[in-house]
Amino acid sequence: MAETLDEQFPGIPPALLKKLNSMVPERCPEISWTTEEIMFYAGQRGLIRMLNEKYKEQNNMDPDEPLVL
Repeated sequence: MAETLDEQFPGIPPALLKKLNSMVPERCPEISWTTEEIMFYAGQRGLIRMLNEKYKEQNNMDPDEPLVL
């Protein structure tokens, strides 16, 4: 079902995505991390991945291509 105007996700500035991806990069957890730290990091990356996907949708980009900002 298509989103209505009221349900559309707000535009995502590329500068925001670039900053978030640099602050919380994709990486493997360190052996010294606690379970809580791993879960917190996973939640942060999950949100950033979702924003990356929405940005690609909004800009008619191929969802399978890596995001280069």
